[in-house]
Amino acid sequence: MSDETGDGTGAGTGAAIEIVATERPEAYLVRVGGRDQSLVDLADPRHLAFDYVRRIADVVDDHATPGEPLRVLHVGGAGLTLPRYVHATRPGSWQVVLEPDEALTARVRAELPLPRRSGIRVRAQDGRTGLGGVRDDAVDLVVVDAFADGEVPGDLVTLEAVQELARVLGS
Repeated sequence: MSDETGDGTGAGTGAAIEIVATERPEAYLVRVGGRDQSLVDLADPRHLAFDYVRRIADVVDDHATPGEPLRVLHVGGAGLTLPRYVHATRPGSWQVVLEPDEALTARVRAELPLPRRSGIRVRAQDGRTGLGGVRDDAVDLVVVDAFADGEVPGDLVTLEAVQELARVLGS
Protein backbone atom coordinates (compact mmCIF):
# COMPACT_ATOMS: atom_id res chain seq x y z
CA MET A 1 0.00 0.00 0.00
CA SER A 2 1.14 3.48 -0.63
CA ASP A 3 1.69 6.03 2.07
CA GLU A 4 0.26 9.05 0.32
CA THR A 5 -1.41 9.19 -3.09
CA GLY A 6 -3.44 11.79 -4.90
CA ASP A 7 -3.85 14.95 -2.89
CA GLY A 8 -3.79 12.96 0.36
CA THR A 9 -6.46 15.04 2.03
CA GLY A 10 -9.89 14.24 3.31
CA ALA A 11 -12.62 16.37 1.78
CA GLY A 12 -14.29 17.02 5.10
CA THR A 13 -11.18 17.52 7.20
CA GLY A 14 -8.36 18.52 4.89
CA ALA A 15 -6.25 16.05 6.86
CA ALA A 16 -3.67 13.76 5.30
CA ILE A 17 -4.87 10.21 4.64
CA GLU A 18 -2.43 7.35 5.09
CA ILE A 19 -2.88 3.62 4.54
CA VAL A 20 -0.03 1.82 6.23
CA ALA A 21 0.88 -1.88 6.02
CA THR A 22 1.16 -3.66 9.38
CA GLU A 23 3.14 -6.71 10.48
CA ARG A 24 0.03 -8.82 9.86
CA PRO A 25 -0.29 -9.87 6.19
CA GLU A 26 -3.13 -8.09 4.39
CA ALA A 27 -3.86 -5.83 7.40
CA TYR A 28 -3.62 -2.08 7.01
CA LEU A 29 -3.89 0.86 9.35
CA VAL A 30 -5.95 3.82 8.13
CA ARG A 31 -4.75 7.16 9.52
CA VAL A 32 -6.34 10.55 9.04
CA GLY A 33 -4.45 13.63 10.16
CA GLY A 34 -1.92 11.42 11.97
CA ARG A 35 -4.64 9.70 14.04
CA ASP A 36 -5.26 5.97 13.74
CA GLN A 37 -8.84 5.53 12.51
CA SER A 38 -9.21 1.88 11.52
CA LEU A 39 -7.37 -1.35 11.09
CA VAL A 40 -8.64 -3.26 8.06
CA ASP A 41 -7.70 -6.92 7.75
CA LEU A 42 -8.56 -7.95 4.22
CA ALA A 43 -7.78 -11.62 4.93
CA ASP A 44 -9.86 -11.77 8.12
CA PRO A 45 -12.52 -9.07 8.61
CA ARG A 46 -13.36 -10.68 11.97
CA HIS A 47 -9.95 -9.54 13.28
CA LEU A 48 -10.62 -6.31 15.16
CA ALA A 49 -7.50 -4.65 16.52
CA PHE A 50 -8.98 -1.67 18.38
CA ASP A 51 -10.53 -2.49 21.74
CA TYR A 52 -13.51 -0.15 21.33
CA VAL A 53 -14.27 -1.71 17.93
CA ARG A 54 -14.29 -5.18 19.54
CA ARG A 55 -16.76 -3.88 22.15
CA ILE A 56 -19.04 -2.55 19.39
CA ALA A 57 -18.76 -5.93 17.64
CA ASP A 58 -19.79 -7.60 20.91
CA VAL A 59 -23.01 -5.56 20.84
CA VAL A 60 -23.59 -6.50 17.19
CA ASP A 61 -23.00 -10.17 18.04
CA ASP A 62 -25.42 -10.08 20.98
CA HIS A 63 -28.11 -8.10 19.19
CA ALA A 64 -29.81 -11.03 17.47
CA THR A 65 -29.36 -14.69 16.65
CA PRO A 66 -25.77 -15.29 15.47
CA GLY A 67 -25.49 -15.18 11.69
CA GLU A 68 -28.90 -13.55 11.26
CA PRO A 69 -28.82 -10.59 8.84
CA LEU A 70 -29.38 -7.16 10.35
CA ARG A 71 -30.27 -3.72 9.03
CA VAL A 72 -27.37 -1.56 10.22
CA LEU A 73 -26.77 2.16 9.88
CA HIS A 74 -23.16 3.20 10.50
CA VAL A 75 -22.61 6.85 11.38
CA GLY A 76 -18.95 7.21 10.44
CA GLY A 77 -16.97 4.78 8.36
CA ALA A 78 -13.24 5.47 7.92
CA GLY A 79 -11.81 2.10 6.76
CA LEU A 80 -15.24 0.43 6.88
CA THR A 81 -13.95 -2.07 9.44
CA LEU A 82 -17.26 -2.61 11.23
CA PRO A 83 -19.33 -2.94 8.05
CA ARG A 84 -16.82 -5.54 6.83
CA TYR A 85 -17.17 -7.36 10.16
CA VAL A 86 -20.98 -7.37 9.93
CA HIS A 87 -20.78 -8.65 6.35
CA ALA A 88 -18.47 -11.49 7.46
CA THR A 89 -20.51 -12.49 10.52
CA ARG A 90 -24.01 -11.74 9.24
CA PRO A 91 -24.08 -12.26 5.46
CA GLY A 92 -26.99 -10.63 3.70
CA SER A 93 -27.16 -7.71 6.12
CA TRP A 94 -28.41 -4.38 4.79
CA GLN A 95 -25.83 -1.74 5.64
CA VAL A 96 -25.53 1.97 4.97
CA VAL A 97 -22.53 4.01 6.07
CA LEU A 98 -22.75 7.78 6.51
CA GLU A 99 -19.22 9.05 5.87
CA PRO A 100 -18.81 12.66 4.76
CA ASP A 101 -15.13 12.38 3.78
CA GLU A 102 -15.39 11.41 0.11
CA ALA A 103 -11.61 11.41 -0.37
CA LEU A 104 -11.21 8.96 2.51
CA THR A 105 -13.92 6.65 1.16
CA ALA A 106 -12.43 6.75 -2.35
CA ARG A 107 -8.96 5.97 -1.02
CA VAL A 108 -10.21 3.08 1.13
CA ARG A 109 -12.25 1.62 -1.73
CA ALA A 110 -9.29 1.86 -4.13
CA GLU A 111 -6.65 0.39 -1.81
CA LEU A 112 -8.74 -1.75 0.57
CA PRO A 113 -11.63 -2.90 -1.63
CA LEU A 114 -14.85 -4.13 -0.12
CA PRO A 115 -15.73 -7.80 -0.63
CA ARG A 116 -17.70 -8.54 -3.78
CA ARG A 117 -21.44 -8.35 -3.24
CA SER A 118 -20.98 -7.01 0.28
CA GLY A 119 -24.11 -4.89 0.03
CA ILE A 120 -22.31 -2.11 1.94
CA ARG A 121 -23.41 1.29 0.67
CA VAL A 122 -21.62 4.50 1.58
CA ARG A 123 -23.37 7.86 1.48
CA ALA A 124 -21.18 10.94 1.41
CA GLN A 125 -23.06 12.66 4.23
CA ASP A 126 -22.38 13.66 7.78
CA GLY A 127 -24.30 11.79 10.45
CA ARG A 128 -26.94 14.40 11.25
CA THR A 129 -27.73 15.11 7.59
CA GLY A 130 -27.78 11.41 6.74
CA LEU A 131 -30.03 10.52 9.67
CA GLY A 132 -32.63 12.92 8.33
CA GLY A 133 -32.83 10.86 5.12
CA VAL A 134 -33.46 7.53 6.87
CA ARG A 135 -37.09 6.49 7.23
CA ASP A 136 -38.69 5.70 10.58
CA ASP A 137 -38.04 2.21 11.99
CA ALA A 138 -35.66 1.43 9.08
CA VAL A 139 -32.79 -0.18 11.01
CA ASP A 140 -32.17 -2.76 13.70
CA LEU A 141 -28.95 -1.21 14.92
CA VAL A 142 -27.15 2.13 14.67
CA VAL A 143 -23.39 2.24 15.16
CA VAL A 144 -22.06 5.71 15.92
CA ASP A 145 -18.33 5.62 15.19
CA ALA A 146 -17.76 9.14 13.92
CA PHE A 147 -14.82 11.35 14.79
CA ALA A 148 -13.59 14.78 13.75
CA ASP A 149 -10.16 15.70 15.08
CA GLY A 150 -10.35 12.82 17.55
CA GLU A 151 -13.76 13.71 19.01
CA VAL A 152 -17.35 12.72 18.31
CA PRO A 153 -18.90 15.62 16.37
CA GLY A 154 -20.95 17.84 18.68
CA ASP A 155 -24.08 17.61 16.56
CA LEU A 156 -24.21 13.84 17.23
CA VAL A 157 -24.35 14.21 21.01
CA THR A 158 -27.40 16.45 21.25
CA LEU A 159 -30.92 15.57 22.35
CA GLU A 160 -32.07 16.13 18.77
CA ALA A 161 -29.52 13.61 17.47
CA VAL A 162 -30.65 11.03 20.03
CA GLN A 163 -34.26 11.61 18.98
CA GLU A 164 -33.27 11.05 15.34
CA LEU A 165 -31.44 7.85 16.27
CA ALA A 166 -34.49 6.59 18.17
CA ARG A 167 -36.73 7.45 15.22
CA VAL A 168 -34.77 5.35 12.73
CA LEU A 169 -34.43 2.33 15.04
CA GLY A 170 -37.02 -0.39 14.58
CA SER A 171 -38.85 -1.73 17.59
